[in-house]
Amino acid sequence: MLFENCREIVNEAKSKGLWIYDPSYKKWYTPEDFLHIFGNYVEAKDNLLKRLQIRHPYEGIQAGFQRLLEINNKLQAFTQSVMEYYKK
Repeated sequence: MLFENCREIVNEAKSKGLWIYDPSYKKWYTPEDFLHIFGNYVEAKDNLLKRLQIRHPYEGIQAGFQRLLEINNKLQAFTQSVMEYYKK
C-alpha cells in the first residue's frame, strides 16, 4: 500500500513538473529520487506521506537565498561589532 501511495505522489509531481518536499527535514526530492528512496520502504509510516508537499523547486532555491541573506546580514553586523570593539 505504501508503494502505491508513493507512486501516486510521484505521478502527481511528475505530471505537474514539480518536486517533493519534506518540510520536517527541509529536504527536496526529484520524483524519481523519492520513488527510489521511499517506494519500497515498507517501514515508513503514513505520517511521512501526510507531511510531504508537492512544490516547485524554485521555491527551495529562493528560500535558500533568503536564508543566506539573513546569515550574511548577521555576520556583517557581528563583524562590525568586533571591528568597533577593537578600535578602542
